[in-house]
Amino acid sequence: MLAGIIIIVMKYCDNNYEWTDDAQVEQYISPVNVKIAGYIREIRFKEHQRVHKGDSLLILDNREYIIALQQAEASLMDARGGRMLINNTLNTAYNSATVYDASIEEAQLRVEKLRRDYDRYQKLLEKKASTPVVVEQYKNELDMAKARVNALMNQRKAARSSVSEVSQKQQNTKATILRAEAAVNMARLNLSYTIVTAPADGWVGRRTIEEGQLVNPGQTVTTLVPGTLIGVGIIGLESDWLKYQNKEIKEELQENLDRKFTIDDFSQYVPMAATYGLNLCGVKGKHGYGELTIILGTAYALMGVTVNVTKNLTKVERPDGSARNSFPSGHTATAFMGAELLRREYWNVSPWIGIAGYAVAAGTGFFRIYNNRHWLTDVLAGAGVGILSVQAAYWLYPQYPKHSFTSNILKTHSYLPTCQSKAKD
Repeated sequence: MLAGIIIIVMKYCDNNYEWTDDAQVEQYISPVNVKIAGYIREIRFKEHQRVHKGDSLLILDNREYIIALQQAEASLMDARGGRMLINNTLNTAYNSATVYDASIEEAQLRVEKLRRDYDRYQKLLEKKASTPVVVEQYKNELDMAKARVNALMNQRKAARSSVSEVSQKQQNTKATILRAEAAVNMARLNLSYTIVTAPADGWVGRRTIEEGQLVNPGQTVTTLVPGTLIGVGIIGLESDWLKYQNKEIKEELQENLDRKFTIDDFSQYVPMAATYGLNLCGVKGKHGYGELTIILGTAYALMGVTVNVTKNLTKVERPDGSARNSFPSGHTATAFMGAELLRREYWNVSPWIGIAGYAVAAGTGFFRIYNNRHWLTDVLAGAGVGILSVQAAYWLYPQYPKHSFTSNILKTHSYLPTCQSKAKD
């Protein structure tokens, strides 16, 4: 199945790619970080376990975040209830303003009628056809009607002012609801963060946490090492674009190549030797000599078998044409195996120790390309094989018998693997 998947991937990448002169591969270690503070309720992974993107790795105590969500939802309900009250008040204010409009129109019609009556009776009074009492009566009624119109207009003004005030409160209520909805969404998001998932496919690294432990936002609980490096190398076996990049890099280096440096024949062992050297100098790592040697021997065996079998299967010609055993780079695999071992053993002492080891390993890979012994894809695949070999060795070590004959011997003796021959690297 694995072989079939690899073939499909290679075919896909070979037929579906975009050309670019600015390509790079980066970040093969993905940290798994906690986004919220909380106490660990359950750990669902083991060290060096294979996981897939989206797998649950960590469960935090979610009770506090459930309560926070309930409070946010209650605040949202209050805000929506306030909006209903405001809407009812606004409708009442609108209706009142409408009623005043009708009343004012009716009162103005009465004023006009009384004004005509008053004028008519005043003319009759001049002709002695009416009495002053009647004229005075119509004048009083006209004044009262005018006063009523003024009163209604003032009341309408107040009603319209109330509409404007309530409308402003309505806008404020909308903002309150939006804030409440945002608080609910944030509470739900924080609740979802109580389940920490794998950001990518890969192998889980060292576990530095325990159940019941308090973790803080941004804290790294483990790391994932995807098979990006190996994947790029495998795809490079068939991808025309990657083959083109390999040749471009070779030609660029060969144009500026003055002489070869054989430092990579020795630098591949520097991280591995440093792991033992630091222990000899009194800098204690995670394991003693015996345990370290078992882990190293396991990793070396896994790396050696993987590299040599792959070389014999792929039969990729070296850039200098000397042999058909280029893929993957054994020197690079050895260097990165030692760098990962150094990092794991002394990470708690200082992260710079591991960084230095990886710098030496990267330099080894560069000189394999510089010396025209390997393609870029060979080096990338070799780096991935070296790292994953150590990952697998750390996973396998706890499965070994605790009191085996080998373990008893290695408590007092340490061994270093023999050097690889140039012909196979």
